[in-house]
Amino acid sequence: MVSLVWNQRAIPLNWQILSNKGNSNFNQQQALFTTVLPQLLDYQVTVLGDRE
Repeated sequence: MVSLVWNQRAIPLNWQILSNKGNSNFNQQQALFTTVLPQLLDYQVTVLGDRE
């Protein structure tokens, strides 16, 4: 999931339901970011990671 943090709330921008249990891999994470990041070029972006 990729979320926008606004006023101490997380607003989902994009997500993917995985067919496997456990963590996503880099290719799955990259696919989510490549759809969202171009829309945020005019903003400061901070990436926070969390496992499962």
